[in-house]
Amino acid sequence: MLPELEAILHRVRADRLSGASALAIGVCDPLRGLCERLQGMSAQKDLEEFAQALVRVQPNMGGIWNLANGILHRSADVSSVASFCGSMSLHCASASVRIAEVVASEVSGRRIITTSSSSAVFHTLVKASGERGTSVIVCESRPMREGILMARELGRVGVSVTVIADAALALFSSDASVAIAGADAVNRSGIIGKIGLAHLAMACDSRNMPLLVLADSSKFAPISLSKDLRDPSELLEPGTPGVSAENRYFEHVPFEHVSAIFSEKGRLSSEDAQRAVWGAKVHPKLVQKPQ
Repeated sequence: MLPELEAILHRVRADRLSGASALAIGVCDPLRGLCERLQGMSAQKDLEEFAQALVRVQPNMGGIWNLANGILHRSADVSSVASFCGSMSLHCASASVRIAEVVASEVSGRRIITTSSSSAVFHTLVKASGERGTSVIVCESRPMREGILMARELGRVGVSVTVIADAALALFSSDASVAIAGADAVNRSGIIGKIGLAHLAMACDSRNMPLLVLADSSKFAPISLSKDLRDPSELLEPGTPGVSAENRYFEHVPFEHVSAIFSEKGRLSSEDAQRAVWGAKVHPKLVQKPQ
């Protein structure tokens, strides 16, 4: 594989904080530049190997899967790959703002609870904060505490935010009237998101509170949840006698626990989401093996 492709893979593998959209942009932009420099050359084998490796290093992100799938369908022509990467980067950069324009009116003036970090959630909360009475509860989102990072960014632009411990979500959900969350993928049976999403869904179920999931169309993908174990030292110091740690970043929440899904196209039912996933043209090299 070309060293430039290896370098992109290394960055994707090492990134433990970026959301799905930011990660996809972080792949698209350098890959587009590389393909533009390779004009007139054949890199099909390298691009195919890269696309398959991309899904292996981030198996739970629908945007990464769709990026890899698109690369595979175009791998014989580097100019086509460059054009595709440019289009996908623009889509990922703009879709979150477009989702916010749709969702902000649903949550404005309310006490909102969320977990983890999402560009679509961030833009929605910023837009909703213009309405008097809007405030936000954000779970810290361990192990990487990306919820705190988003809370700081929200605070810098004037949004009223309270950060809580993950374990306090059920307690503080009684103070909220709506929950929103980003998705890393929408598959045929539900939502794949960061650890904490299921906890949020259960709290919403127990209080009959709506849970709105925000996912642009690049995240709709026919993938299944991968166990994808991460560094146990993020949870537990190495060498603790008799104790082990299992560190998983992602979990799956079935559609029946989600009140609505919003993409840049508007409000979607679970049936709409399933149709979008089933409509994907899967490249043979990406057919997922049972886990």
